[in-house]
Amino acid sequence: MGEKNPNSIIVGLFIQSLNEVIDLHTKRVVAGLQSRIPTVIWLVLYAITVLAMAEMGYQTGLAGKRRPLSIPAVALAFSAVMVLIADDHLVHVLSARSTWKTSTGTWSVEAGETIFFRKGAFVLPPHIEENLCILIFFLPDSFVRETVRELAPHLPVISRSPDARDVVIRVNNDVALSTFFDSILAYLANDEQPPEALLKLKAKELLTGILVNPGNQTLSAYLRSLAICDSPSLPAIMEANFCHNLRLEAFAKMCHRSLSSFKREFRQCYGIAPDGSSDVVLNALHKCC
Repeated sequence: MGEKNPNSIIVGLFIQSLNEVIDLHTKRVVAGLQSRIPTVIWLVLYAITVLAMAEMGYQTGLAGKRRPLSIPAVALAFSAVMVLIADDHLVHVLSARSTWKTSTGTWSVEAGETIFFRKGAFVLPPHIEENLCILIFFLPDSFVRETVRELAPHLPVISRSPDARDVVIRVNNDVALSTFFDSILAYLANDEQPPEALLKLKAKELLTGILVNPGNQTLSAYLRSLAICDSPSLPAIMEANFCHNLRLEAFAKMCHRSLSSFKREFRQCYGIAPDGSSDVVLNALHKCC
C-alpha cells in the first residue's frame, strides 16, 4: 500500500506511529541499559563523601563544638552533585558562603542571597564552610510551564529576551521573596511534613514572586521562554555545556529527549550526527558557535 499510495494519510499515520514506538523502545533501552554511571565512579563518590564527613567529624571533635544545622546542609551538598543536572534549580543561602563553578565562571553567594542555575553541569569546590546552610528548590520545566501559562494574563510586560549565555542568574530578593523563604523555614522547623498540595502552592508563590518582580527581568524572561514550547532548547543547553565531557545519554537527558530524538535534532541543528564521541560533539559546536 505504501508503494502504491506513498502520499496516503494512512501511510503517514503508520510511519508516525512507528517512529513513536522506536522512540519509546530507545527510551527503555537508554533507561535500563545505557544511562548508568559506571560502578567505579559511584565507589569513588561514596569514598570521597565518607572521607569528607569523617574529616569534618574529626575537626568538630577537636573544636569541641557541634553545629546541627551544618550536618544536613553538607549531606545535601554532597548528594546534590549527583542530581543537579537535568532540572533548573534555585539556591538560597541561609548562612556562611556557597561557591559554585560552572562553564561560565565561579559564583560566590553570601548568606541571604539567592542564585538561579539553569539545567547543566557544575562543580562544587573541594572546601565547604562548616556552618553552611542552604535551601535548594528544584524547578521542573513542566511545573514552570504550567505556572507561567496560568499566570500569563496577569504578568507585566517585559522588554528583555532570554539569553542562552545566562546559565547562572542572580535573584533580586524583594520583600515578597524574603517573606517566602522565611515561611519555608517555618514549615521545615515543624516535625510534620507539609501536605503536597501546600508545597505546590508555595512553589507557585516562589515563581510568581520572581515573575512579577521588576528586578528579576532576566530570570523572568527565561522562565517565560519555557512556556513557549514543550521541551527545552537543545542548542541553548548544548552550547552552554558542550565543554563538559559527558556521554550522549547524559546530554539527551539534560535536554529532556530520548537518545534517538536527541541525535535527530542535533543533526538538524548542526549538520552532523553525534556518534558518541565527545570530540565530535565539541567540533560540531565549535564550527557553529
